[in-house]
Amino acid sequence: HFKNVSGKLAVVLEELGESRIRDLKPMALVRLRSRFTADGRSNRTANLFCDNTRSALTWAVETGLIAANPLQRLKRLPTTRDHQVYRRRALSEAEIRRFLEAAREDDERCELLAPDVRIPVTPFFLGLICTGARYGEAIQIRWGDLDFTRELLVLRAENTKSKRQRVIPLVDDLVEALRSLAVVHGERFGRLPASDALVFLTPMGDAWPWHTANIMRILDRVLERAGIPKLDTE
Repeated sequence: HFKNVSGKLAVVLEELGESRIRDLKPMALVRLRSRFTADGRSNRTANLFCDNTRSALTWAVETGLIAANPLQRLKRLPTTRDHQVYRRRALSEAEIRRFLEAAREDDERCELLAPDVRIPVTPFFLGLICTGARYGEAIQIRWGDLDFTRELLVLRAENTKSKRQRVIPLVDDLVEALRSLAVVHGERFGRLPASDALVFLTPMGDAWPWHTANIMRILDRVLERAGIPKLDTE
């Protein structure tokens, strides 16, 4: 988090150059934000540069370093699911194996540091890979949507992008991972999950948010551990 914020503030400072706070105009940040979106970045990412700068200036006001925050009333760009930007590339079979192994190692390392029973993220990644479900679809899967007898997953129409129900067969590795995940849920919450409980939860046991920032932090960490670049080098 520190590296991310420091990097964004450095970009803003380079853009603004040497100037006094009292001469700072919101339009300077608006132009920077517009350039980012024009380059293909999402509204949420563009907002972060302004948010971090505004937070720094708010702290400066609270500590008496400056009299007012010139960015206090700067409005944020909308950040609904319609404004998200995704960069995709396919993984090779070898990369998938390395990725899942790195994810398991990351879960094991984080489990040692967790004060409570930690929910592993590897089953979530495995579910995305094996079912082809979108992030927004996967975070809404409930245990009642799984048929372990017939080894099927039902993605309900109200949760899919196409608004059509999809029935997806489950491979053996995913079935085993989901059964183990149910046991972990039981250890964390003191009871086996009910049919209406969410299958995939954050490591802290909460529902995943609609924005992808939290899972992307874990994804970036696992990709780095596996030595897999996010984008093609060509």
